[in-house]
Amino acid sequence: MFGKIPSFETILRLGGLRIRLKRSGMYQIIPFRLTYEKLQIGDVPYLLTDKIIDMPELTRVCNEYNFPIIAKNGKAFPTGKTAIDFVIKKPQQAGASGQIVAPAQAGAIQAQDTVAHGQATAKKPDAQPAASA
Repeated sequence: MFGKIPSFETILRLGGLRIRLKRSGMYQIIPFRLTYEKLQIGDVPYLLTDKIIDMPELTRVCNEYNFPIIAKNGKAFPTGKTAIDFVIKKPQQAGASGQIVAPAQAGAIQAQDTVAHGQATAKKPDAQPAASA
């Protein structure tokens, strides 16, 4: 891609890019492939290369493509952004009965599941302590 700069979604769909950048004083076309870093809230996509690229040039390419990059000598993000800004969120986890559960409803659904499976037990009320005279 040497003319128009692709969008974030296009880079994800392509799975990588070939970017022209300055390396050791001369311009080179470096292939970058798409990779993901797993976080608790989702996956962060990065363009990855095994080449050493000067950090000012790496930062320039990050800002130009608005995409995080990992090179052999470090990670770079566009100015003013962090990994959280690029997270692709995981789908929400399904509850025991296959539905998406809000935290306030979790206890009620669990109680319905145990009753439906015959595991419900009646709790006896706690005995009142005897009054001492």
